[in-house]
Amino acid sequence: PKKICFYKDRINYFVLSCQLFKKGIYVRSRKPGDRIKVCNSMSKTVKNIFINNKIPNIEKDKFPIITDRLDNVIWVPGLERSKEVASNNKSDNIAIKYII
Repeated sequence: PKKICFYKDRINYFVLSCQLFKKGIYVRSRKPGDRIKVCNSMSKTVKNIFINNKIPNIEKDKFPIITDRLDNVIWVPGLERSKEVASNNKSDNIAIKYII
């Protein structure tokens, strides 16, 4: 069987710590001004992520946005994930897969 590497497929998989998972993650639709941190202090707007990936307007409000308990965007499944909350610890992790 083919081995799946969760850490390399940033689009359809998201690996986070059990600690963050226990604090709560939520699924909602987009909100005006939503941003996702992609590097140390760099961020992208969800709006620009949709534009750059040519997501049709009719689909944008149906697209799932994954947030933490403080409503910070941590993952836009299929498009972008936050590097800030991704877990590098290979034990005590939860892997979430996005399936269309």
